[in-house]
Amino acid sequence: MASQRKIDEANEHIRQAEKSLKTGLLKWKPDYDVAADEYNKAGVAFRIAKEYEKSVECFLKCAENYKLNRSWFHAAKAMEAAVQPMKEMGLLKKVPEFIEQAA
Repeated sequence: MASQRKIDEANEHIRQAEKSLKTGLLKWKPDYDVAADEYNKAGVAFRIAKEYEKSVECFLKCAENYKLNRSWFHAAKAMEAAVQPMKEMGLLKKVPEFIEQAA
């Protein structure tokens, strides 16, 4: 039950992130910083719910949005955060690649 709540919470964060990336008549520029924060929260929620693949995806989207916002330090921290669920999945061969990109 608790894991389903975390998955629902993560999906809500993803919806908020996608909403902040949309542009319209009154909003001309996507808000990359808000999207990155929401993807980060979704990644954490997925990691708690043990949905590791989705967690890695969210952390990578978080890093990409930080890169688009030119927040290099936060992008590197998001890449590092993607390593934890990868270790849980047993993808140890990909870990050095992500750490190198973060550096």
